[in-house]
Amino acid sequence: MNNKILEIIEPYHNAWGMTFWLSTLFALMAGAALWFFLRGKPEKWTQNMRMLMAMLAFFGVLLAGGTAFFQGWTHLKKGPIVFYENQFKSGFGTTPYAEISLIRKEMVQQTAPFNPAIKTGVPMWILVVKGKADQVHMLSGEDYPIDEIAQKLEERMKKEQEE
Repeated sequence: MNNKILEIIEPYHNAWGMTFWLSTLFALMAGAALWFFLRGKPEKWTQNMRMLMAMLAFFGVLLAGGTAFFQGWTHLKKGPIVFYENQFKSGFGTTPYAEISLIRKEMVQQTAPFNPAIKTGVPMWILVVKGKADQVHMLSGEDYPIDEIAQKLEERMKKEQEE
C-alpha cells in the first residue's frame, strides 16, 4: 500500500514565537536572581529581605518556566496537518479516511464561571474529526483553515468509499 503525502497544511501561528522566548529569558533571569539572593553576601541585605526577594524570584521562575513549558507543549500539539493517500495526520495522531465517523464544525465560547448561561469571550470555530477508535482531532479556526481541511477530508472519504 503506497502511502505518499498529498498535501501539508501548516498552522497560522508558530508557538516558538515571542512568548516562548521571552518567558524562557525571564525564567533564566529570575533563576539568576534567585541564585544571587540565596548565595549573595549577607552584609548587603538583611536576612529577611534576602529571603523575601528569593521567594519572589522563585515565583518568577515558576511562572515564566511554566509559561515556556506550556508554549512548547502547544507547539508540539499544533503541528502540520498531513494528508496521505489513505489517512491524515495531525498533532492528535493518525486516522485513516475509512475510519472517520464524524466531521463537524462547531462554534465554542467560554462561559461565565458561576452561570453557564452567560457567554463570555470571543466565539471560536473548531473542526471536530472523530475516528471509529474514539480518536478525536480538534482543530481551531484560529490556527488552521478549517473549511479547507473539512472539504479535503470529505473528498478523501468519498474517494475511499468509492474504491
